[in-house]
Amino acid sequence: MSMPRLSLLAAAMTVALAVPISAAPPVRVTRFHLSQPIVPGPAVIAIAPDASPAQELEAKAYIDAVATALGPIGFTPASDAAPARYRVTVSVHTSRIDLPPSDPPVSIGLGGGGISGGGVGLGGSIGFGIGHRQPRAHVTTELSVRIAEATTAGAVIWEGRANQAVDEHGKPVQPIEEAQKLAHALFKDFPGQSGRTISVK
Repeated sequence: MSMPRLSLLAAAMTVALAVPISAAPPVRVTRFHLSQPIVPGPAVIAIAPDASPAQELEAKAYIDAVATALGPIGFTPASDAAPARYRVTVSVHTSRIDLPPSDPPVSIGLGGGGISGGGVGLGGSIGFGIGHRQPRAHVTTELSVRIAEATTAGAVIWEGRANQAVDEHGKPVQPIEEAQKLAHALFKDFPGQSGRTISVK
């Protein structure tokens, strides 16, 4: 390969490596309620009773995140002095979806100009990918929260879910950071529009 083509190849690789990594995907949020005023009050926050042992181990980060998000809108921890008015049930589910392999991370095409000499004309181009087709998978974490009256009947007054799908091979996300992000998105502009799915960055 001639020196001009080597220089072109180096420049193309530099540009490819300089492309910024895409920002984290937004959180998708859906809420449901009866479109009636919700009066906040003391609440007990607990993991869903049907949670798996693995979910129970990870639950504390999400319970803490939900409690933190509920505080500014008036939901306080229940106590002997302030019996629970509501029961807040938290559940977390993680799923993995395999995607078709992606193309090589860098693809370069080089075009050659015509060369003539001795009555012969030459021309050509080179196209190739650098790297291998990458296996891909998205990991989706969904936080679901239900607020119900703390009575025997336990009428549900509000429920919602927030989920985010991230690249399995992307930047690792810490559980506490993920829990806080999902909880913040879920209770943004509480109670939210019932039945509508929104994206929260």
